[in-house]
Amino acid sequence: MALRYLLFFGCAMLCACQNPSGLQAESLMHHHWQLELIDQQRVMQDKRRPIDIEIGEHLMLNGHTGCNQFFGQGVLQLDKLQVNGLGMTRQACPIERRWIETAILNTLREGGELQLTQDRLFLKGSHHTLIYRLADWMS
Repeated sequence: MALRYLLFFGCAMLCACQNPSGLQAESLMHHHWQLELIDQQRVMQDKRRPIDIEIGEHLMLNGHTGCNQFFGQGVLQLDKLQVNGLGMTRQACPIERRWIETAILNTLREGGELQLTQDRLFLKGSHHTLIYRLADWMS
């Protein structure tokens, strides 16, 4: 009987230590975000096709870079979000928008430290910090 309690306590401690910040995949899923800033520089949006990211079931991601659509499988480890198997369309991107696409895709591929507030998602990679504003399709 004492062994059972010891095993239960050990399992509970291991589960509690997996994500010390309390950020859970469930709090990211089923939300739509529009890019506001890259490295504190405001990103101008095209109203017809905004630069965005949508995080769906099982952390499946898809979005638009301003030039191309992308998709991949998100992985959340501690406070770091990384996208594996990142795929995208291959349309030409004007030179003045290419830096946006490069910053987004590189940050998602390498992974970045994730912070989440009520209406903002912050993704800080080794080279860029992306700040998205909550823009859910339905409130």
